[in-house]
Amino acid sequence: VMRSRVQGGGTFGELLREVRRTTLEAYSHQEAPFEKVVEAVLKERDLSRSPLFQVLFSLQEEKEGPVGRVDLGGLQVTAEEPVQGISKFDLTLMVTSDPEGIRMRLEYCADLFERETMERMLGHYVQLLGSVVSCPEERVDGLRLLTVAEERELVEVFNRTEAAYDRDKTVVELFEEQVARTPWSVAVVDEGGEVTYRELEERSNRLGHYLRERGVGVGVLVPLCVERGIGLITAILAVWKAGGAYVPIDPEYPAERIRYMLGDLNSPVLLSNAQKSAELAAMLRDGSLPGGSELINIEECVALEPGYSWEKIEGAGGERTVAYVMYTSGTSGKPKGVVVEQGNIVSLVKGVNYVTLDEGTVVLSTGVPSFDATTFEYWGPLLNGGRLILCPQTVLLDTVRLKELIVSEEVTTMFFSTGWFNQLIETDISLFAGLKALLFGGERVSMSHVCRLREQYPQLRISHVYGPTETTTFSTSYRMGEVREDRDLPIGGPLDNRTAYILNERRQLCPVGVPGELWIGGAGVSRGYLNDVERTAEKYIDNPYGEGRVYRTGDRCRWLEDGNIEFMGRVDEQVKVRGFRIEPGEIETVLECCTGVSRAVVVVKEGLEGQKRLVAYVSVSGGYERQAVWQWLRSRLPEYMVPSQLVELEDLPLTANGKVDRRRLPDPGLSESSRGYEAPRTETERVLAGIWSGLLGRERIGINDNFFEIGGDSIISIQVVSRARRQGYELQPRDLFLYQTIGKLSAVLSSR
Repeated sequence: VMRSRVQGGGTFGELLREVRRTTLEAYSHQEAPFEKVVEAVLKERDLSRSPLFQVLFSLQEEKEGPVGRVDLGGLQVTAEEPVQGISKFDLTLMVTSDPEGIRMRLEYCADLFERETMERMLGHYVQLLGSVVSCPEERVDGLRLLTVAEERELVEVFNRTEAAYDRDKTVVELFEEQVARTPWSVAVVDEGGEVTYRELEERSNRLGHYLRERGVGVGVLVPLCVERGIGLITAILAVWKAGGAYVPIDPEYPAERIRYMLGDLNSPVLLSNAQKSAELAAMLRDGSLPGGSELINIEECVALEPGYSWEKIEGAGGERTVAYVMYTSGTSGKPKGVVVEQGNIVSLVKGVNYVTLDEGTVVLSTGVPSFDATTFEYWGPLLNGGRLILCPQTVLLDTVRLKELIVSEEVTTMFFSTGWFNQLIETDISLFAGLKALLFGGERVSMSHVCRLREQYPQLRISHVYGPTETTTFSTSYRMGEVREDRDLPIGGPLDNRTAYILNERRQLCPVGVPGELWIGGAGVSRGYLNDVERTAEKYIDNPYGEGRVYRTGDRCRWLEDGNIEFMGRVDEQVKVRGFRIEPGEIETVLECCTGVSRAVVVVKEGLEGQKRLVAYVSVSGGYERQAVWQWLRSRLPEYMVPSQLVELEDLPLTANGKVDRRRLPDPGLSESSRGYEAPRTETERVLAGIWSGLLGRERIGINDNFFEIGGDSIISIQVVSRARRQGYELQPRDLFLYQTIGKLSAVLSSR
């Protein structure tokens, strides 16, 4: 057994000399029995595979031509090796050289490889040999692997996405054109009422004039801390009409995160609504938030509307004007702001083929404004004459009320994060009955759930969508046809006017079937990161295969033969949970600033039905208090970034070079609550404990365990409510958030 290191920076000649030296040195040990080598190297044997290696290259040289060839007076007989029914190794390439040339024979394990894959591999090998012969002193990692035809397929055929759309217009201009076409059609509906296109236009114009007077113009960033409702859409349009860009700030964000974002923006105004204005005003007064911004209550502005013109505002900018800045998790411990332009939004919802958007489209929006899927949910219907339904949070978590809303508003189109999609399929699949188009994405999907939905509603158009915030919500789409439970679902091919390249570390195209990093180009690529030139230059690169820039996603993917892309994980440690991109490093930084935590590592664990959750492992020291850590996290991180479980260890397991050895981290299910276990006492407590245990995958749950500290979240709460109701308990979705232990919840249920 001989091993050689292939250094990408070295030439093929250097590699050849290294292999020759290794081979000659190995011959001096050729008398060592193979079994003795295995015994010395391997401590444990896996009898299902060959030890030490699973890929074999065999070279035989025959000086007198093929063995076994006989000439019988005009009849030539050649001995051939028998075809083996079972491969000895995963992959074996046997090369025979004789005066007539070189013959190759490839043997492979059919359980691991498709025949087409092997044929491509042989073609690449032949291409590589040709590159070596023509350029023997070329760097190894620079040798050509793809044929011209393959490169054309990857660059042009798979990326043939050019389509006509209103690329020179802004969202505001297209909305105003839609108002002229359908002025009295209903545009937006919330739990308080509805507005027509004309009414929305006039309200936003008046508020836009008001904002202009207060310093909002082209390029001004306006923080928007507004709950879902007609006022939110009015405020967004008003900011755009004044020339500015909105920055969504989730009202549920902790004060520390809001403080950082406001300081990063340095805006003259802060827009809010009645419910949140009082809280923000108090935070400004006590110094929790930076001063200098005028707090504007959009409801109070309604009273001022008669004094402001409803007519169009001039000078609001063009398609390159910033539309919004959306903050996502950052590796440095602070969130990063993605700058998206007006033209990026238009390319997402105009002239597209991944979903039908017209005057008959009714979209039910389920996301908070700081979730980038709302870009599609809001402007997909509103720029195409459809109707936008804004769903209250209380309805989202109650499947009975959610289904009633879908039916009553005749909803046609919805987007779901993958985790929520899985839970709803499990809870009540009939919820999808009236829809025409369903989009989902964000995490790996449960194929059994997809198959159930396809079988139940074959007429439903189901699309698996993918895309980071930096490329404006969706970049690829896979429209579901026939699905199989034994295969992962692809993320599809690039959307109209977008491109996708899968490249290796040297920015070379990866062949079909070979993993690499996914780079997204085209009309959806945003401007970059706010106030971060260095990070923008690192992630936004000049397109090596076309015009414009491409964004390096950090996602590990590969092309399939049919032109679809398969997601295979990350090239870094970023994770996705409940549809949100999360940098574990940001959570770890916050944890390590907490008293009593000397070191922390955050990982994703997959529970029942593929549900993902964040688990934090902490090395504790003097002064550590579990409840203080929970409070610290919730005061600095949004809810979706707070780990669902803390595991305390004296020391984190380390590798030889001092990094945390994630493989040796203990099973978090074995850790006990610091509150101490107290068994259920009543029938109600036992029923609730059984439901929690089944959904959270924990054998023993006490009545004082906190639902959100042992793995629960808002999505899992949907199933808790559903299962409790099936057993006769009138549990409401908000109950779990108000009474987070079985003891408290049971007491409330018993009193009803």
